[in-house]
Amino acid sequence: MKSSLALSLMVLCLSVACTSVPTTEGPMGILTHEVEVLPAERAIAFIRSDVYTEQCVTEYARATSILKWMGVVTTTTTIVLDLDETVFSGVGFNESLVEAGVSYSPARQLEYMEGHLYPLVPGARGFILYAESLGFTIGFVTNRKESLSVVTATHLDHYGLGHIPVLFRTGTKVKRDRIDSFTNVVMTVGDKDNDHLEGAQQVYLPNPLY
Repeated sequence: MKSSLALSLMVLCLSVACTSVPTTEGPMGILTHEVEVLPAERAIAFIRSDVYTEQCVTEYARATSILKWMGVVTTTTTIVLDLDETVFSGVGFNESLVEAGVSYSPARQLEYMEGHLYPLVPGARGFILYAESLGFTIGFVTNRKESLSVVTATHLDHYGLGHIPVLFRTGTKVKRDRIDSFTNVVMTVGDKDNDHLEGAQQVYLPNPLY
């Protein structure tokens, strides 16, 4: 009983830590924000909680409501999503870093991804498929290096998303410039401010890891 109560209190505290942060009003009055970054162990515990799942599902439901409001679209109307902690959840990989006491590197991520399938963020796949059914074009932009392109494609293929183009980090081109290279971007979905474009509808996913 005591351990169950302690766990409930921990999840409640993590929920408060990840939601009680300043918000700003974006286009259409949508509240957008970055959540507070937590110590790795606490962040991982939060991501594995029902509270995190509920927050992600709520944000993707909000994004779906915006699409319904937009009405008729063409295939040149694009929604751009970040990959990590927006489409893919890297909680298992980050947990492995904590357990091993090591820091992130593309080589470690590649090794992990070759042996483990990244799960999807709750609500992500349903939103993407719904947007495509309405006629939107989907694009992914990530700060992953191109050395991860093959294994990333394998993971996307597993979820039936391998047809969607991915722009990886190359050279000195900043992320917003890569997002802007897509045609007529009307919505951006991500977990950090640099995942978004001014003037597009902005949907934020919780990411207490970094």
